[in-house]
Amino acid sequence: MPIFLFDSHADPYRLYAEFEMSQKNYSRARSILFLGAQSLSVSSDGGLGNRGDLARLYYTWAICEWHLGDIIRAEVLFDHSLRLTDAGENGSEIRSLILYAIARLEYARGE
Repeated sequence: MPIFLFDSHADPYRLYAEFEMSQKNYSRARSILFLGAQSLSVSSDGGLGNRGDLARLYYTWAICEWHLGDIIRAEVLFDHSLRLTDAGENGSEIRSLILYAIARLEYARGE
């Protein structure tokens, strides 16, 4: 697995994992997303890193887990993603995407 030079940004991890998912390599994508979340969850000052980037990373990870059949973990990751979105208009696009995915997950489960 390559080492990314941009440790403070989620995009390299997320995009690489999305590529692996497009190739049906969901287990590999899970590992990449876990590594990204682990390295970005805490910033150098002890707080959370970039919340918007983390929200997108967790959203992608939830989709990956859904494909792997781990619905409980997908729900937890969707919840983490939702909690990391910005309040108000700034986070409305990603929040809408997350809520739509949660609705689709519940519909697929028959709930």
